[in-house]
Amino acid sequence: MAIAESDSGSEKVMETSVISPRKTIPTSKTRRTKGKGSGWIQCKPIKRSGKEYKQYWYCYEEWQSGDRLTKKSRYIPKRLLAQVEKMNNEKTPVGEILKVLRNRSKRKKC
Repeated sequence: MAIAESDSGSEKVMETSVISPRKTIPTSKTRRTKGKGSGWIQCKPIKRSGKEYKQYWYCYEEWQSGDRLTKKSRYIPKRLLAQVEKMNNEKTPVGEILKVLRNRSKRKKC
């Protein structure tokens, strides 16, 4: 296997065979940046009174210099499910997703 640069010098070609050379393409950002934690959405079916309901939970881990600090989960209310799914798909940092989940209702506490 040989690596050769093209004439422009900006594009590298990995030649595994003479007939079909493959270009190396930089990977897209599919992960959160290191140090921002990791998180995923989990659906847990709950049975009550003979009926089955779906509950959605946001499971997350926070890491610091290779050591896991926390591993927890938070309940996702139905009204926030679409927003949290969108943020998770966009690879928003875990801290920002948790801020959305920690906002309680706007009711005044007595």
